[in-house]
Amino acid sequence: VDVTHGRLPLFSTALRIAMPPKRASAAVLKTSGKAAAKAAGKAAGGPVEEKGNGVRSLNGATVVFTGELDGMTRDEILHKVKAAGAKVMSGVSGNTAFLVVGSHLDDGRPVEETSKYRKYLELKAKGGKCPEVLREPELMQLLGATNDLSAGKAANAAATKPEVVQRTYSTAVEQVEPWVNRHAPSKLDDLLGNASSVKKLTSWLRDWDDVVLRGRKKAVAFKPGGGAPDNVNARAALISGPPGIGKTTASRLVAKSLGWEQILEYNASDARGQRVINALAEGLADNRTLCFGGSSSSSSSASTLGAAKEPGLVKRAVIIMDEVDGMGAGDRGGNAALIKMIKKTKNPIICICNDHSSPKVRSLAFSCYDIRFSRPTKTTIAQRVAEIAATEGLSAEPNALEALSESCGNDIRHCLNQLQVLAKLPEYKSAGVGYEDMCGRIRESAKDESIMMNPFEACRRLLTSSVVQKMSIRDRYDHFFIDHNIMHLMVQENYLTSVIKKPNDFELLDRCARSAESIAEGDVINERIRGGQEWSLLPDMGLASTIYPTSLTNGFVAFPEFPKFLGNYSKMSRARRLCSELHAHLRLSSDVKSKFLANSGFVETLFNRLLLPLKEEDVDGAVAILD
Repeated sequence: VDVTHGRLPLFSTALRIAMPPKRASAAVLKTSGKAAAKAAGKAAGGPVEEKGNGVRSLNGATVVFTGELDGMTRDEILHKVKAAGAKVMSGVSGNTAFLVVGSHLDDGRPVEETSKYRKYLELKAKGGKCPEVLREPELMQLLGATNDLSAGKAANAAATKPEVVQRTYSTAVEQVEPWVNRHAPSKLDDLLGNASSVKKLTSWLRDWDDVVLRGRKKAVAFKPGGGAPDNVNARAALISGPPGIGKTTASRLVAKSLGWEQILEYNASDARGQRVINALAEGLADNRTLCFGGSSSSSSSASTLGAAKEPGLVKRAVIIMDEVDGMGAGDRGGNAALIKMIKKTKNPIICICNDHSSPKVRSLAFSCYDIRFSRPTKTTIAQRVAEIAATEGLSAEPNALEALSESCGNDIRHCLNQLQVLAKLPEYKSAGVGYEDMCGRIRESAKDESIMMNPFEACRRLLTSSVVQKMSIRDRYDHFFIDHNIMHLMVQENYLTSVIKKPNDFELLDRCARSAESIAEGDVINERIRGGQEWSLLPDMGLASTIYPTSLTNGFVAFPEFPKFLGNYSKMSRARRLCSELHAHLRLSSDVKSKFLANSGFVETLFNRLLLPLKEEDVDGAVAILD
């Protein structure tokens, strides 16, 4: 290894040898797929069964995949099947139309051992509805029957397009109003997903007066699986979950439905320091508001829903503290003041955060009723977004909306903003948004994949044969630089696990040995980088410790393990520190350098020890002390 000049010529040469051969072009694959389909049809005694007009299409069919195909990667074939109008599911059921069976699995097992194929056999044995099994040639033939993507797109749009209403706008302000605000939920039935969490919040807020003000504590239910029980008698609730799923909207709607007339919301744009929250606690949290207008309609709705009936001159308030995990340096002391206010408040407080595990939220969580929201599925979001788009005069395929939802991280606000932009483009107003159109837009506007990826996902991709063999050297470097401090440790921890199910032979053992040697060389380069600050060697370290080993030893890893080295290193450092402390307390001798002897405190001790033998004229004893 040429560490001095920052090059690894041996590894570069070996890596070129280990790279898989170039894949055939799309035209060659397409031709070979059709030829194989014809051969399969002849071998089976005839072509694939035709229905209706003589052409069987994937449009509207439910398809499930198991195993890896030889001619295409999983992402490529999924793209083609969705473009043909099919709906791809993850599990086999009686409603599944086709089960596409590959030729092999990444871990070396036969495809017949997968749970999806066993489920198919179970349905077939019962004699009920079961999917039709397709091999790769048969699937290519079926895709060839619907190869005219423009016709397939038109047919799919006609079959699945909801009733589109051409919307008219009365004012220019209404025309530019964001869809997120225009179609915001106005009642609890409009909320998307998290029904159980909304029910918990409703129950907690409905019984708040009885529990807190009247002292009627609710019985705490047993929590299956152990752990601390839910704090249902808390004065405040803590709602946590990813952004864009309706936490704040659900809080407002629940409060309005139960008759709480004032909803005071404070978010990250407001000052929420210790002084502000203390003033809030003294002025509002411990008091009620007088209203000289008499009873309102909300008080009657409160009595209808079972809430306590209040006098007409008194208005109740719900305090919503949004983004409590974002209380930074400008809100110094606000978290402690908020906990203090919760302990004595006479009005319910709802705290909302994104990260429940944040250190800023942990202390707050002990004083609150923990309610967690989760993201709705992409299918649920696609259905709701399709309804909204239809009311705005835009039609879109279900597969296109599912792809949009997946690219937006199942954030419905982000999806609506993207669709509103597409609705302004003339090419989509008449023809609608198809799956191919949406994929093209996503590729243009999507962020770099490496930015959205974590080290665990990057390590899994590098050690999966069907994925890493299609990567270029640049893509592998991008995976390494996601976190160069830990990627080489992740590979060292999991590279043997990826090939554990492969048959043991001399070639596999040789590859494992070469990978281990390469990882060791990468560790040497890492020490050179850290010790001498030679960061120009970082690409060479990535090549030796990550890229070359994963090109030699790869197979299948369901989920990579965290490096045990870090835990062992932490234990070693702790043990070394304890040994040093024990040595300082238990050792029988001490030493000091001559230049520090005058100020060390040992001078008086040495003087007394030396004079004592000399007083008794014991010269040999004084010499022994000096020795």
